[in-house]
Amino acid sequence: MAKKFVTSVGEVIKQDPAFSKVREVMEKEEVYENFFLIFPELAGHVLPVKYDNGTLSIKVDNPALKNELKFNDELLVNRMNTWFKSEKIKQIKFSR
Repeated sequence: MAKKFVTSVGEVIKQDPAFSKVREVMEKEEVYENFFLIFPELAGHVLPVKYDNGTLSIKVDNPALKNELKFNDELLVNRMNTWFKSEKIKQIKFSR
């Protein structure tokens, strides 16, 4: 009798090349969903608007806050990557 090979749906999605677009969408959603868990103090002042190839674009409602965030962007990137336990975020771009 042949041994059955059982793979979870999650494993198939993670590994099968046919699901690359699904993985991409899931990764973007993960960044958006966790942003305000990582930075609750920014709620109401910023909005993550785009995540692509490690670059997170954030819209900021206040010029002074935008400058402060730009000045501390390396700290923000490190905090997010620590949260995700991977080098998911390479840079952050800020806009108004």
